[in-house]
Amino acid sequence: KLWQIDIHYVRKENQLFPFLEAKGFDKPSKIMWALHDDIRSLIKFYRSLLDEKNYEELFDTQELMLNAVEDMIFKEEKILWPTSLDLLDTEDWIKIREGEEEVGYCLIDTPPMWNPNWKHPSHKEETDVEISTKAKAIPFTKSKKTTLVGGINLEVGAITPEQINLIFKHVPFDVTYVDENDEVRYYNKGDDRVFPRSSGIIGREVKYCHPPKSVHIVERIVDAFKSGEKSEANFWINFRDKFVYIQYFAVRDDNGNYKGVLEITYDATVLKGLEGEQRLLDWE
Repeated sequence: KLWQIDIHYVRKENQLFPFLEAKGFDKPSKIMWALHDDIRSLIKFYRSLLDEKNYEELFDTQELMLNAVEDMIFKEEKILWPTSLDLLDTEDWIKIREGEEEVGYCLIDTPPMWNPNWKHPSHKEETDVEISTKAKAIPFTKSKKTTLVGGINLEVGAITPEQINLIFKHVPFDVTYVDENDEVRYYNKGDDRVFPRSSGIIGREVKYCHPPKSVHIVERIVDAFKSGEKSEANFWINFRDKFVYIQYFAVRDDNGNYKGVLEITYDATVLKGLEGEQRLLDWE
């Protein structure tokens, strides 16, 4: 269960940090994210020692790991949460709540909807409003927008925004688009994303969307794309029992002007093991 703390850290990195950055407070993105990765590495190492039954080194690592987790909790309770409450307003928290379902929750089930009118019982004499998961909870459903018949005229064909969303939801890879101003503008909401994304990253500078230890690589790729030196970069990694292939493409208009970066990520585990051919339909 301790590994579920990764979900908690992802929630901070993708949901909370972007809103703090917008208020000019980017220290968590630069410092706390690096500490998250240190803790993740300790947990992974601990699990490997457990699998190897290396109990002598395991107990030493366990102490380091738990101390690191507790130290992070202290930083959250004494610095991060109070600062967040001071800097963020009601609208910010509503937007944060909207994207939480995509990331998931750590050690708890889906919590009740947030009610901004709720007050602690110690202040109950000031209001009779109590937290509720029913009528008084703020709904976070988005209204449906009507689209013109015929949809959007693309370079080839014409489809509706609904069809565009369905296509990108069902393609077997993750898509993220960063515009020419280095801000995240889009990601697709597939059911089995390799790397978690949530709506908090929209409008966020791309350098804040990656762990501090890899920011210099991202900046190098973007600079090379902007200058025209390169137009593609490829990586493959082992990630949570998956063989993951990651591609970055420079996006340019018909005149060759730089318009951003397209990131394509997919689980290539099955492809890695393919041999020969399969020409016949086989659903067994």
